[in-house]
Amino acid sequence: MLTMMMFLFLQELFVGVGAGGGTSFTDTSIHPHVVAGATVYPTSGKVGAFYRFSWSNPSFSIKQPFSFHKGEKLHVTGISVRFAKGGIQPFLEPGVAWYLEHVNIKLFGNDILDEEQGRFAGAMRGGIAMRVWNRLYFTPSASLVGGRRPLWQADAGFSWKFGGGR
Repeated sequence: MLTMMMFLFLQELFVGVGAGGGTSFTDTSIHPHVVAGATVYPTSGKVGAFYRFSWSNPSFSIKQPFSFHKGEKLHVTGISVRFAKGGIQPFLEPGVAWYLEHVNIKLFGNDILDEEQGRFAGAMRGGIAMRVWNRLYFTPSASLVGGRRPLWQADAGFSWKFGGGR
């Protein structure tokens, strides 16, 4: 128990949320998304691990009696490398992404199509974490997820730093 407490105490954990815009694997139009994630750097080092989740629910204008609903979820995990510590921390995050898309099309209230598809792909994210106040960081970033038609996203968010020094 004491070892686990010391292990957690020696880490720097960044937890944050944000918003942005980007494309999907099946749609090249830009639509908004919400992002949440966490990054941990053991023993205050420059190499750590991360997890990001992105959710989007773009709406499309279709005349009645049609109804179109689409939901996109993107999970990305991998290694985080920061090139500096302190108030300004540029970083790169190579990883693996799991993309899930759900499409539902209705005509007169009846399902015409209700399909869900997912895929794995390589991912890369880069950005800068800038300290705004005390342990609060502002993080603009851009990410690219591989595939035949690559998905890209640009977002900005805020994260809170737990553990480590100021």
